[in-house]
Amino acid sequence: MESSSEMNEKLIRYLIDLGKLKSKKVIEAFRMVPRGLFVKQEYLDKAYLDEPLPIIQGATIPQPSIMATLLEELDLKEGEKVLEIGTGSGWSSSLISYCVGKKGMVVSIEGDMFIAEFAKKNIAKLDWINNIKIIIADGSGGYERMSPYDKILYGIAMPALPINVMKQIKVGGIIIAPIGSKEVQILKKIEREKSDKYKEKDIEKVVFSPAYGKFGFNEL
Repeated sequence: MESSSEMNEKLIRYLIDLGKLKSKKVIEAFRMVPRGLFVKQEYLDKAYLDEPLPIIQGATIPQPSIMATLLEELDLKEGEKVLEIGTGSGWSSSLISYCVGKKGMVVSIEGDMFIAEFAKKNIAKLDWINNIKIIIADGSGGYERMSPYDKILYGIAMPALPINVMKQIKVGGIIIAPIGSKEVQILKKIEREKSDKYKEKDIEKVVFSPAYGKFGFNEL
């Protein structure tokens, strides 16, 4: 029987061959933050397969190939401050944490306190992580209090991206968000080129859990 590290290496090789994992830093993040630490016990045998898995409260842990795309498109740098909307299992927060390093910071907003606690317990399994701040709040409109951010990642589907969120990133910053309906979305990349100029790119079709709250699909 293969060990978890062997299964993780097999997943990494698969994602490299698929063209999803490209940069040295993101590949190393996948090594340092094994997905098996973030899934429920009953799904351990599927932890290193390229498919989303349920966690708790109807939430899921992202499909590895999608997670690789998100990280590569974010182009994370050492020391950056990143806003994540939807903490989920804590896997994405931890991958981002590794990419931005000890001088960086991850502000992760989660609307469900049970999911937030689940994520905190998972993240604590990696004792080298000390730069993630999980906040229980409605993150559909970002989190202005700690802005501006270098990068913003939405881990939940949005009907549209609120204008005020676009103002929460620095010039040169990037927002990645799945925009569309509850059923299917387009993963969009928005770059703030100047204070009043943004560039938008469609990445691929995706299916994320829908956001609720003020700017989500309906009120909380």
